[in-house]
Amino acid sequence: MNITFLFIIAFLLTVLIEFIVAAIYIKKDLLIIFLAIFLINLITNPIMNYLYIYESVNLVVLETAVIAVESILITPLLRLPYLRALMLSIIMNLLSFGLGSLIMQNFF
Repeated sequence: MNITFLFIIAFLLTVLIEFIVAAIYIKKDLLIIFLAIFLINLITNPIMNYLYIYESVNLVVLETAVIAVESILITPLLRLPYLRALMLSIIMNLLSFGLGSLIMQNFF
């Protein structure tokens, strides 16, 4: 299967899962939440997947870095206090990683 296709599927799954989590976690305009999650993942997802697949960077290190970066970006974009943004980032990334892994293993 084409690696570009898998990158796109991984990105879209991540955005979908993290959007649902964020929409439940915070009560703001859904379009604003979607745009923030989409833009944040446009930065973090391709970099993480590239580093994991092509540079063999440890997955725990990558996920920790992504959580840190995303929480910093979530704070101003969704106007959340940093600790709440950090908690949201942890929840989103645990779920998107877990569900995404299950889906990718079973369907691709």
